[in-house]
Amino acid sequence: MKKQELMEEVDLDPGSENDDQKFKRVMRPLKGQKSSNPLDVQFVVQRRMDNGSFYALSRDAFDASSRNLVQNLRRFIDTEPHRETRELKQENRELREENEKLREQLDSEGR
Repeated sequence: MKKQELMEEVDLDPGSENDDQKFKRVMRPLKGQKSSNPLDVQFVVQRRMDNGSFYALSRDAFDASSRNLVQNLRRFIDTEPHRETRELKQENRELREENEKLREQLDSEGR
């Protein structure tokens, strides 16, 4: 699809510089640009030709990106409970140490 056609499809005016900037901001993450898309998911490819820019959904990129997204989600799901467990164990250790200090303080005051 031509850039102008795509802009019109999303109610942006191809002749407006402001709308052109909006369009570019919207397209950045869809094109997988790392600064706006940390997962590097690319759903849209841009081809520049003599008669303008064309945008297309990339089936290969979509499939690869969806696999990447699934792997990242699985990794997050697998590690998240372990992180919480480690934090709780650390908190438990700190509370036990505090408890021990308070017991020692009570023992020393009682003598």
